[in-house]
Parts: sequence; C-alpha cells; structure tokens
Amino acid sequence: MGLPNTGQLSLADIQTEFGGTAPTAISEYYGAASGVPSSGQISISDFYGTSSFTMPSGIIIPFTGASIPSGWTQFTAANTRGIIGAGSTYNAGATGGNSFSTNSLSFNSAGTHNFPSFAGSGGGGGNIPLNAGGAHSHTATLSVTDPHLLYKSYKLIKASADTGSVPQNGVVLGVGTSPTGPSNIDSGIDRFLYADTNVANGGSSTHTMSGTTSNAGAHVHPNAAGDSGSGTVKPRYNQTRGGHTHTANGTVTVDPEFIYAAAFSNTGADFTFSGPAVAMYESASPPTGWAICDGTSGTPDMRDRFVKIGTTGNQGTTGGNNTHAVNSISAGGNVGTHNHFGGGPDSPGAVNNAQHADYSWNHTHNASNTNVSGPTPYYGLYFIMFTG
Repeated sequence: MGLPNTGQLSLADIQTEFGGTAPTAISEYYGAASGVPSSGQISISDFYGTSSFTMPSGIIIPFTGASIPSGWTQFTAANTRGIIGAGSTYNAGATGGNSFSTNSLSFNSAGTHNFPSFAGSGGGGGNIPLNAGGAHSHTATLSVTDPHLLYKSYKLIKASADTGSVPQNGVVLGVGTSPTGPSNIDSGIDRFLYADTNVANGGSSTHTMSGTTSNAGAHVHPNAAGDSGSGTVKPRYNQTRGGHTHTANGTVTVDPEFIYAAAFSNTGADFTFSGPAVAMYESASPPTGWAICDGTSGTPDMRDRFVKIGTTGNQGTTGGNNTHAVNSISAGGNVGTHNHFGGGPDSPGAVNNAQHADYSWNHTHNASNTNVSGPTPYYGLYFIMFTG
C-alpha cells in the first residue's frame, strides 16, 4: 500500500493505488491524498510517497513513543483506566468500576472461653467456677477500592485531522486476523490494555477486600453460682462484657470479560497497513472505511469487553467473567482484654462477684466464599475495525 518516494512512477501506478477505470486522466486524482493539489497544475511527481490509506480525524490509538507526533493530540480522558468496548452496556466516555462490595456476610460462631483459674465471690462465699461462654458471630461487608487489573498502559493519541499514515510508534490491534505492514510487538504479555501518561506495567489480578464487622460478643458466663457463706446456693450476677468488632479480610481474583488482541507497530517509521486492524473511536458512527466491532460485517464483537494483549495465535479469542469469587474470608485476632467485675446482691448488704479478671480474647471467625460482580476501573470507547 502506498506509492514509492523515488524512481519510476506511472499513471497506471496511481490508478492502482487510488482506483478508477482506464483510460484515466491525472486530473481525476485532484486532492486524492495529502500534498496532491485539488486544482490547477498537477503532475505525476505530486504523487510520490502518497497513499490511498487514511487514518481518519478523531481516531484513537495506543502510542509507545516519547513525544506526541504532529497532527495528533494525547487523549487523556481515559487515563488510569482500562478501555471497555462501547455499544451495548456502555457508551463512549462512560466510567466506573472503582470499587467492589460484597453483600453482608455472616461469620461462623467463635469465641467460647472461660477464665483459666476461678471467679471470686463477695459476701463471704467461696470461689465460683465459671461456665464457658462468649460464643458469638458477626456480620460484615467487605470492599476493595481501585481494583486495577494486571495491565500494560499506553499513551492514547487522537488524530486531529485525516492523515495518510499511522505515526511511528503508533499501535493498531489485530483481533482475529493480523494486519499487513506493521510488526507484532508486546507479544503475549497477557495484560489488559490501559490508558495512562506513561508506557508501563502495573496492577494485579488479586486484591484484598476488607471491612469492619458488626459489634458482637457481649456476654456473661451462665449458671455461675456458689456458696454464699450461709449454706445457701445462690446465683452470682456477672456484668456483661466483651462486645467488640474485627477487621475482616478476603481476597478476590479479578479477570473480567476480555478479548485477546495482538499489538502491531513500526518503531522506525510512519506506516500504513492493509487487512483488518482495530483502533478506538468516540462515536457510534464510524468513519468511512471502518466498522464498529459489534460482531456484524465480519467484525469481532468487542462490546462490553476489555482488551488483553495476546499473541497472533490467540488474538480474537475471549475469556474472563464479570463475576469474581471472594476467597479466604476471615475476621480474627486479639480483640483486647475483657473482664466481668461487679455483680448483684444475694442478701442485704452483701455482693457476690461472679467474675473473671482481664482476659486476652484471641479468636477467629470465618465466612463462606462469596462473589462480587462487575468490571474494574474502565473508560468506554468504541472499538472500530478497518474495512478499507
């Protein structure tokens, strides 16, 4: 694709590049490409280095270079987010996915204990053994903020006007079939396409979810009773103690719905391509020669999907799920000391203290696995495929 910059060039070469039926006249190709006059004097030499290929105004592509090329601007609206395909659930410019939250979780019962020695009594009574107590459960909601995927970030650049080539270090995507012209780069990195100010790797596939449990565990030790000193067995009343919260944690592995795409570029010069290649766009009305990737007209369906950078062998295959399992959910640790001092009367003027002293209460609760749903931080753009 494209005409040579030097050497022999004929009207037939121009016709092959720009179309038309012989016999042709050079005047038929006024304004056919950038640099070709639209009126007045025109010659075959005006067509050196020209191409029928056009990267249309407004198209958005990843970019790996240091400086933004002439005729392009950096597209920053999507920075720090993965690009998700617009056209179904999401519109262009849609954002979200900044957190996950579970429904309220129920933890198992734990915390049963007694004091390791004894409880004293007042009013002349003897020692009072404490029955085990303190069993309780909690509820909690766990959340994770900014659960960024395992990503490869690129600068995104946007064409300010129609241009006859992709700039050096610009990137187009192969989804199903590779375009001809540029070379495959970043092959098989298995990371999600992100936008940012720099080209870098980051993120994680596994995230910690955390939250604070409900307050629970306040208790007495039941059936505490002893000799009051007069031979009469009477109940001793404990103060209620031990209410507390825990920090609850779980882990969630995030792998939302995606489609594999291979990345293609030329790191040495501007380039053109032939065959299907995918870029991004902000409108549901794609430019001439391009089609929305919605599964029709020979395009892959990239709606509601992120792009994961793959190989030329797996491009176009899909995977992931927007329902993510939360695992290893627990709430535990030492919640501090508690005691049961004080009591109630068993006879006039006497107080019998069924109690235990400061007790370090280390215990753990667990909850069953649960799920959270949705994509991670995203920005919606239409994926569009070159159809020529």
